[in-house]
Amino acid sequence: MAKVGASSELPRFTTEVELAKHVHRRRGPVVPAQLRADPGPHAYGEFVISFWEYAPSEVGSEALELAAVPTYTELRVHLADFTGPLPSFSEPIEACREMLARD
Repeated sequence: MAKVGASSELPRFTTEVELAKHVHRRRGPVVPAQLRADPGPHAYGEFVISFWEYAPSEVGSEALELAAVPTYTELRVHLADFTGPLPSFSEPIEACREMLARD
């Protein structure tokens, strides 16, 4: 799977790949960055791209919803020794607010 964004998102893409690698090495609950090739991120002109393993989704599944809290708790344990910066959960929300305010 590939994730593509604007080149301005390179720092966020880098953090995502590093976080996924860190949690995957600890056998934590994460969709890993590509294992058979360089996951990136790779910058190409105005774009940045990262590669990920494919993981089928069970969106809307009650079992998935019930697993969310223990999975989140386990993820926090695996991130406890991550030394890099953690992304802010509020940044995407603020970006949406700004985009909606322009309309």
